[in-house]
Amino acid sequence: MVNEVLEKLTTIRDFIRWGTSEFTRKKLTFGHGYACAFDEAVYLTLYALSLPDDWPESYYDCVLTRAERKRVLTYLYKRATARIPSAYLTKQAWFAGLKFYVDKRVLIPRSPIAELIEEQFEPWVDSDQVHSILDLCTGSGCIAIACQYVFPEAKIVASDISTDALQVARYNCEQHNLVDEIKLIESDVFESIPLQKFDIIVSNPPYVDAEDMSSLPGEFSLEPKLGLEAGDDGLDIVTRILLQAVDYLTDDGVLIVEVGNSQPAVMEKFSFIPMTWLEFARGGTGVFKVKMKYLKICQEKINNLVLEQKQDEVAAKVENKEPVSQKISSSEIKKPKDEAIKFHALSGQDVIDNLKKMKVDDYQLIPFADSNGDNQKEDFEATQVVDASKSPDDAIDIDTAELSEKNREKIVNDLLAEDEEDDTKITFPNEADFEGETNQDQILNSSAKDTDSTNQHH
Repeated sequence: MVNEVLEKLTTIRDFIRWGTSEFTRKKLTFGHGYACAFDEAVYLTLYALSLPDDWPESYYDCVLTRAERKRVLTYLYKRATARIPSAYLTKQAWFAGLKFYVDKRVLIPRSPIAELIEEQFEPWVDSDQVHSILDLCTGSGCIAIACQYVFPEAKIVASDISTDALQVARYNCEQHNLVDEIKLIESDVFESIPLQKFDIIVSNPPYVDAEDMSSLPGEFSLEPKLGLEAGDDGLDIVTRILLQAVDYLTDDGVLIVEVGNSQPAVMEKFSFIPMTWLEFARGGTGVFKVKMKYLKICQEKINNLVLEQKQDEVAAKVENKEPVSQKISSSEIKKPKDEAIKFHALSGQDVIDNLKKMKVDDYQLIPFADSNGDNQKEDFEATQVVDASKSPDDAIDIDTAELSEKNREKIVNDLLAEDEEDDTKITFPNEADFEGETNQDQILNSSAKDTDSTNQHH
């Protein structure tokens, strides 16, 4: 087939047509910068010929040399057969009108946040008052670098958990001559970021839920999973951001986060937070904005949700007779000031020992089943897993497997009852405190004005 293509196809137009047909026949997935087979065929053909994207169509009938034809065919063939996104083939992508180097260590830039940056985040902030920006989960560094262009005097910090991604981000900073301006930090969300205040925290974090991860198209499955997957509901990282952002925002600061298809899950889980969901002139959804003052008001409720989720995970595992391993860092749960945190450890003394390793002194641990035998600390540190189905020789026998169905039901019911009691302790703000932003379902155009005094967005 290759020889036939090289002989029959001679012009730029021929290869664009052939590429479009092959991409369509192979049912490729688009969404990494190009909306359809034709656009991507044009891009790859012109790139292979070292021609600009806006090369006049009047030249499309020029005859190519055999070497040129072979080079164009190589790019089109790889895209069609291996389903490799064009950005990974060409090692370049565009974001906010800027060119970036990309490879399989980072996600391909495609966030609608680019439109916000180009508008200096107006009308959602007063751009004259933006002096510092934090880009969480920076990946290739495209958001941080674009922000530095539009806010040249602002302090920009960018972080990512991936060392590989930070290498790409540093290279892009070098390409844009911004190595000295942008500070890169290796950090798991806020964990390693020194405490400081930012006017804007912007993030395009992992937000793909387990169901979507299991059915990713071939093109998206080539991207790093670390930048995509975020637990069963897609909210593992978003929850941590909402929980800790109050420590890093100025009093008038704003948090802007992209959650993509997980928008319905965010709206359901955090319906009590006054979020503004943005729309974009160039398309794109799933980006919310929330002010620091609203995060502060809702902080206790967010914290309670995190605790409840941890309790439910343990209860579900015991209910299903699954191994239980609890690893909770103090950065995941913010300790209430005036009361001990209650965490139900249903899996024996070694899980209690595990939880005690957290650097929080006033955790109150409540085991529902007594443990028998001695637990060796060195074994616990090696495995950090308790499996109730194993013999006492392998794991401590806590009689969890012997609990009757009735007792199991009582345990879960007790947990649910306590959760309901916890809800009664929360004091919710009055609607007037939210100045018109209490309607979670209100979707506002990003060209609208954020005017608190009039309670309207245009």
